[in-house]
Amino acid sequence: MKVVVIDGAREESWDKMINEHPLGSVFQHSSFKKVIIHTFSHTKPYYIALIDRNGGITAGMPLFLVRSRLTGNRLVSLPFVYYSDPLIRSKEEFDQLFTKVLEIYKREKASYLEIKAHNSTALLERVNSLVPVFHHKTHFLNLTGGLDGIWGSLHRTCIQQKIRRAEKSGITIRNAISEEDIVSFYRLLSKTRKRLGLPPQKYDYFKNIWKYLGLLKLTDFLIAEKGGEIIGGLNIFKFSNTIYLGHIGSDARFRNLGIDQFLIWKAIGVGIQGSYKLLDIGKTSAFSSGLATYKNRWGAVEQEAPSFYYPCQRGIASHNNEKRKSYKIMSFVWQNIPDRLSRIVGRFVYRHMG
Repeated sequence: MKVVVIDGAREESWDKMINEHPLGSVFQHSSFKKVIIHTFSHTKPYYIALIDRNGGITAGMPLFLVRSRLTGNRLVSLPFVYYSDPLIRSKEEFDQLFTKVLEIYKREKASYLEIKAHNSTALLERVNSLVPVFHHKTHFLNLTGGLDGIWGSLHRTCIQQKIRRAEKSGITIRNAISEEDIVSFYRLLSKTRKRLGLPPQKYDYFKNIWKYLGLLKLTDFLIAEKGGEIIGGLNIFKFSNTIYLGHIGSDARFRNLGIDQFLIWKAIGVGIQGSYKLLDIGKTSAFSSGLATYKNRWGAVEQEAPSFYYPCQRGIASHNNEKRKSYKIMSFVWQNIPDRLSRIVGRFVYRHMG
């Protein structure tokens, strides 16, 4: 066995390993690496692989160096995604990969390492050098019961009635077919995030998701229309047996019609039609009880999604707490600054996040 940092020539072998590995997800795929590279110029990829004697990749750990004068240079697995497990089957495999990680860590003079775990938590908890921080949970929905079975588990007033209202109001949902649809989706998403007091992402992020993942049918953008006008959108990721909910945006004028619930219901339908087994509804801060309650009303099951740090807990993400006064002040600022300024400042903020 040997440990190497792979280049583009080995991407096909890397993706083959991802497809077969029990901890593989869309976020570790080489197409998502392209999204990050072509969106965030302040990042540098290090995809570390364990190679067997026949030249095959048996384990791996995708990392990016994120450069920031504000929060410090750090290694992240992976930036701008929900989670990215090390692709390991044992602590011994992790130890072999981690030797190479530490070489890069020292050479790049990184201030810390962050691993966003999902299904590797039990293995990573055995690594004494890593510090676990349990600030997030993920929620997932079992799709094997079919639409009828899932419908019965939905909250009657918060979910079922909203879906029925959207259907009766004449809202239709289709897949995006052009970059113009992605532009419309992004405008609604930016307004939604501003309404929630959150900075908008760069448009290039979604353009590149459409470009690199769309080619491989690893993503869909669901577009909601009423009377020929685009009033909502949801991007989803598809990989192995799981549908992942990405970002959702809707026109505030029509939110009472149940656009968000209708979009998620359609995503569930996409999952069932494609024989996927799980719908991953995404990460939720442990301090965001309202959002967690909403996800539970879909019949979702909670699972811990901790981050593991080396040598100690660091970074903005590790302290995300909606109850803090500083967080509330920043939310108020995002809600009230002009759209153009919001996008400019948002680019700065995302340079230091992820």
